[in-house]
Amino acid sequence: MELIKKGVKVTALIVCFLIFNISNAQNYIYIGEERFEATPTWDFALETMYGTVTKEIEVTISKKNKGGNLLLSISDMDSRHRKITGGITIYLSDGSVIKCIDRNQKSRLNDRSYNLYNLTNSEIEQLKVTDIKEIVFSLTSFYNDIVFQNSEYYTAKNLHPKRTDTDLGKLGTHTNDYLGQYDTSNDISELFNE
Repeated sequence: MELIKKGVKVTALIVCFLIFNISNAQNYIYIGEERFEATPTWDFALETMYGTVTKEIEVTISKKNKGGNLLLSISDMDSRHRKITGGITIYLSDGSVIKCIDRNQKSRLNDRSYNLYNLTNSEIEQLKVTDIKEIVFSLTSFYNDIVFQNSEYYTAKNLHPKRTDTDLGKLGTHTNDYLGQYDTSNDISELFNE
């Protein structure tokens, strides 16, 4: 009987949590057991990719007490396990540049590679008023945690792919395959001005 009561409490708690999330429509990223409010996830287009890596990378920015985090995530079904490694360079639409170093906050889960980068308060202030144009990052291939292939660099462009029910998850190569650019500065500004 006690087990049933606990099950009911857990189910009710999950339902309340889902209703709260749906009604507030807030995005989050989780780092360990901590939850951070975040922007929507933007699917930036990749200029050149090969093999089994997708043609887009997910970019999300989260809010923390001082500054923020930038989370990059890419899907890769390859058995060599490519991981996002090294520092990244963020090019903004006004010509300015933000460089983030790799603090070894990376993981791999369900055929996705993740890496988390720190952003300072002043970098967040820049991102609140200027859109991200491109992000240059690198992928390194590993096999049994040993480097299999040296890092290769890629450019992720702020291009919003068109989506339909039939081509969900696919990305084309023509300019008419995109809706335009994400308004990253507006999303970041809304998150940090709450």
